[in-house]
Amino acid sequence: MPLLKQEICSPNQTGKTTMLLALASGYSALGLKGVIVLKNQEYVHDFQRRNEKLAGDFQLWTANELWDRLKFGRVQVPHQVFLIDDAEHIDIGGDLIKKLEETFADSPDFVVLMSFVSKSLQKQDVLMSKYNPDGWKLEHLAEKLRSEINRQSLNIAGDASYEAQLVTNNNFQIIGLLMQVEALQRESMVIMSSIGPDQGKIGRSRFEVKSC
Repeated sequence: MPLLKQEICSPNQTGKTTMLLALASGYSALGLKGVIVLKNQEYVHDFQRRNEKLAGDFQLWTANELWDRLKFGRVQVPHQVFLIDDAEHIDIGGDLIKKLEETFADSPDFVVLMSFVSKSLQKQDVLMSKYNPDGWKLEHLAEKLRSEINRQSLNIAGDASYEAQLVTNNNFQIIGLLMQVEALQRESMVIMSSIGPDQGKIGRSRFEVKSC
Protein backbone atom coordinates (compact mmCIF):
# COMPACT_ATOMS: atom_id res chain seq x y z
CA MET A 1 0.00 0.00 0.00
CA PRO A 2 1.50 3.34 -0.99
CA LEU A 3 0.85 5.34 2.20
CA LEU A 4 1.42 9.07 2.42
CA LYS A 5 1.58 9.75 6.14
CA GLN A 6 2.41 13.19 7.48
CA GLU A 7 2.06 15.12 10.73
CA ILE A 8 1.48 18.83 10.22
CA CYS A 9 2.39 21.01 13.22
CA SER A 10 1.25 24.57 13.72
CA PRO A 11 0.54 26.96 16.59
CA ASN A 12 -3.08 27.49 17.62
CA GLN A 13 -5.28 29.69 15.43
CA THR A 14 -2.95 29.82 12.44
CA GLY A 15 -5.17 28.76 9.58
CA LYS A 16 -5.44 25.01 10.17
CA THR A 17 -9.06 25.00 9.03
CA THR A 18 -8.12 26.82 5.84
CA MET A 19 -5.43 24.22 5.17
CA LEU A 20 -7.85 21.36 5.87
CA LEU A 21 -10.39 22.76 3.42
CA ALA A 22 -7.74 23.49 0.81
CA LEU A 23 -6.42 19.93 0.99
CA ALA A 24 -9.94 18.50 0.84
CA SER A 25 -10.70 20.67 -2.19
CA GLY A 26 -7.48 19.65 -3.92
CA TYR A 27 -7.95 15.93 -3.39
CA SER A 28 -11.62 16.20 -4.34
CA ALA A 29 -10.62 17.86 -7.62
CA LEU A 30 -8.52 14.76 -8.31
CA GLY A 31 -11.61 12.62 -7.86
CA LEU A 32 -10.61 11.23 -4.47
CA LYS A 33 -13.06 10.70 -1.63
CA GLY A 34 -12.05 11.45 1.91
CA VAL A 35 -12.92 12.31 5.47
CA ILE A 36 -12.13 15.16 7.83
CA VAL A 37 -11.94 13.63 11.31
CA LEU A 38 -12.84 15.82 14.29
CA LYS A 39 -12.66 15.24 18.04
CA ASN A 40 -16.38 14.86 18.77
CA GLN A 41 -19.87 15.79 17.57
CA GLU A 42 -19.63 19.27 19.07
CA TYR A 43 -16.57 19.94 16.94
CA VAL A 44 -18.39 18.60 13.88
CA HIS A 45 -21.35 20.95 14.42
CA ASP A 46 -19.01 23.90 14.97
CA PHE A 47 -17.04 23.04 11.84
CA GLN A 48 -20.25 22.80 9.80
CA ARG A 49 -21.47 26.12 11.18
CA ARG A 50 -18.27 27.94 10.27
CA ASN A 51 -17.80 26.22 6.91
CA GLU A 52 -21.12 25.81 5.14
CA LYS A 53 -19.84 23.99 2.09
CA LEU A 54 -17.47 21.07 2.31
CA ALA A 55 -15.47 20.21 -0.78
CA GLY A 56 -16.76 17.55 -3.13
CA ASP A 57 -16.91 14.02 -1.78
CA PHE A 58 -15.45 14.79 1.64
CA GLN A 59 -17.40 13.98 4.79
CA LEU A 60 -17.13 14.99 8.45
CA TRP A 61 -16.73 12.17 10.96
CA THR A 62 -15.99 12.13 14.66
CA ALA A 63 -12.94 10.22 15.85
CA ASN A 64 -15.18 7.67 17.58
CA GLU A 65 -17.19 7.17 14.39
CA LEU A 66 -14.05 6.48 12.39
CA TRP A 67 -12.73 4.16 15.11
CA ASP A 68 -15.96 2.14 15.15
CA ARG A 69 -15.99 1.91 11.35
CA LEU A 70 -12.39 0.70 11.35
CA LYS A 71 -13.02 -1.78 14.15
CA PHE A 72 -16.06 -3.30 12.48
CA GLY A 73 -14.77 -3.05 8.91
CA ARG A 74 -17.25 -0.46 7.72
CA VAL A 75 -14.82 2.01 6.10
CA GLN A 76 -15.58 1.98 2.40
CA VAL A 77 -12.68 1.45 0.02
CA PRO A 78 -13.33 4.71 -1.89
CA HIS A 79 -12.22 6.72 1.15
CA GLN A 80 -8.55 7.26 0.43
CA VAL A 81 -7.86 10.54 2.24
CA PHE A 82 -8.05 11.01 6.02
CA LEU A 83 -7.41 14.48 7.46
CA ILE A 84 -7.34 14.26 11.26
CA ASP A 85 -7.75 17.59 13.06
CA ASP A 86 -6.38 18.20 16.58
CA ALA A 87 -4.87 14.72 16.56
CA GLU A 88 -3.08 15.26 19.88
CA HIS A 89 -6.43 15.78 21.66
CA ILE A 90 -8.12 12.64 20.34
CA ASP A 91 -8.44 10.00 23.05
CA ILE A 92 -10.58 7.05 22.04
CA GLY A 93 -8.87 4.22 23.87
CA GLY A 94 -6.79 3.17 20.89
CA ASP A 95 -4.22 4.39 18.38
CA LEU A 96 -6.37 5.75 15.57
CA ILE A 97 -3.51 6.34 13.14
CA LYS A 98 -2.04 2.88 13.73
CA LYS A 99 -5.49 1.37 13.19
CA LEU A 100 -5.80 3.21 9.87
CA GLU A 101 -2.42 1.86 8.77
CA GLU A 102 -3.41 -1.70 9.68
CA THR A 103 -6.78 -1.40 7.95
CA PHE A 104 -5.32 -0.27 4.65
CA ALA A 105 -2.19 -2.42 4.77
CA ASP A 106 -3.41 -4.63 1.91
CA SER A 107 -5.18 -1.95 -0.10
CA PRO A 108 -4.06 -1.77 -3.75
CA ASP A 109 -4.77 1.98 -3.77
CA PHE A 110 -2.70 4.67 -2.12
CA VAL A 111 -4.00 6.20 1.09
CA VAL A 112 -3.32 9.72 2.36
CA LEU A 113 -3.17 10.14 6.13
CA MET A 114 -2.52 13.63 7.50
CA SER A 115 -2.76 14.49 11.19
CA PHE A 116 -2.86 18.11 12.29
CA VAL A 117 -1.45 18.95 15.72
CA SER A 118 -1.13 22.23 17.59
CA LYS A 119 2.38 22.74 18.86
CA SER A 120 4.43 25.77 19.73
CA LEU A 121 7.04 26.25 17.02
CA GLN A 122 9.15 28.49 19.21
CA LYS A 123 12.49 26.85 19.90
CA GLN A 124 13.48 26.41 23.53
CA ASP A 125 16.43 28.55 24.60
CA VAL A 126 19.61 26.61 25.33
CA LEU A 127 21.25 28.79 27.98
CA MET A 128 19.93 29.22 31.51
CA SER A 129 18.30 32.56 32.12
CA LYS A 130 15.58 34.22 34.16
CA TYR A 131 12.98 32.92 31.68
CA ASN A 132 14.66 29.57 31.03
CA PRO A 133 15.70 28.27 34.47
CA ASP A 134 16.12 24.71 33.18
CA GLY A 135 18.63 25.69 30.52
CA TRP A 136 22.37 25.09 30.48
CA LYS A 137 24.79 27.22 32.46
CA LEU A 138 27.29 28.54 29.93
CA GLU A 139 30.26 27.22 31.89
CA HIS A 140 28.72 23.74 32.10
CA LEU A 141 27.93 23.73 28.38
CA ALA A 142 31.49 24.78 27.53
CA GLU A 143 32.83 22.06 29.84
CA LYS A 144 30.67 19.41 28.17
CA LEU A 145 31.76 20.52 24.71
CA ARG A 146 35.42 20.37 25.77
CA SER A 147 34.92 16.85 27.11
CA GLU A 148 33.26 15.62 23.90
CA ILE A 149 35.87 17.21 21.64
CA ASN A 150 38.67 15.69 23.73
CA ARG A 151 37.01 12.29 23.34
CA GLN A 152 36.81 12.76 19.57
CA SER A 153 40.51 13.60 19.50
CA LEU A 154 41.34 10.45 21.47
CA ASN A 155 39.36 8.36 18.99
CA ILE A 156 41.70 9.39 16.17
CA ALA A 157 44.88 9.64 18.23
CA GLY A 158 46.34 6.54 16.58
CA ASP A 159 45.73 7.80 13.04
CA ALA A 160 48.92 9.27 11.59
CA SER A 161 47.29 10.60 8.42
CA TYR A 162 47.55 14.27 7.52
CA GLU A 163 43.76 14.71 7.73
CA ALA A 164 43.57 13.19 11.23
CA GLN A 165 46.39 15.41 12.46
CA LEU A 166 44.69 18.47 11.00
CA VAL A 167 41.41 17.63 12.75
CA THR A 168 43.27 17.02 16.03
CA ASN A 169 44.99 20.41 15.77
CA ASN A 170 41.66 22.09 15.03
CA ASN A 171 40.15 20.39 18.07
CA PHE A 172 42.93 21.75 20.28
CA GLN A 173 42.22 25.26 19.00
CA ILE A 174 38.49 24.83 19.65
CA ILE A 175 39.24 23.67 23.20
CA GLY A 176 41.41 26.74 23.72
CA LEU A 177 38.59 29.01 22.56
CA LEU A 178 36.13 27.26 24.87
CA MET A 179 38.49 27.85 27.79
CA GLN A 180 38.48 31.54 26.89
CA VAL A 181 34.67 31.47 26.89
CA GLU A 182 34.70 29.91 30.37
CA ALA A 183 37.11 32.58 31.64
CA LEU A 184 34.93 35.39 30.26
CA GLN A 185 31.84 33.79 31.82
CA ARG A 186 33.55 33.58 35.22
CA GLU A 187 34.40 37.27 34.94
CA SER A 188 30.76 38.09 34.12
CA MET A 189 29.57 36.03 37.10
CA VAL A 190 31.87 37.97 39.44
CA ILE A 191 30.48 41.25 38.07
CA MET A 192 26.89 40.06 38.50
CA SER A 193 27.58 38.90 42.06
CA SER A 194 28.97 42.31 42.96
CA ILE A 195 25.68 43.90 41.86
CA GLY A 196 23.50 41.62 43.98
CA PRO A 197 22.31 38.04 44.50
CA ASP A 198 20.47 36.11 41.81
CA GLN A 199 16.73 36.43 42.57
CA GLY A 200 15.64 33.58 40.32
CA LYS A 201 13.18 33.41 37.46
CA ILE A 202 10.52 35.57 39.12
CA GLY A 203 12.88 38.10 40.65
CA ARG A 204 13.98 41.44 39.34
CA SER A 205 16.89 41.71 36.97
CA ARG A 206 20.16 42.74 38.59
CA PHE A 207 20.67 45.25 35.81
CA GLU A 208 18.43 48.29 35.86
CA VAL A 209 17.03 48.78 32.36
CA LYS A 210 16.89 52.49 31.58
CA SER A 211 14.88 53.88 28.69
CA CYS A 212 16.56 56.31 26.34
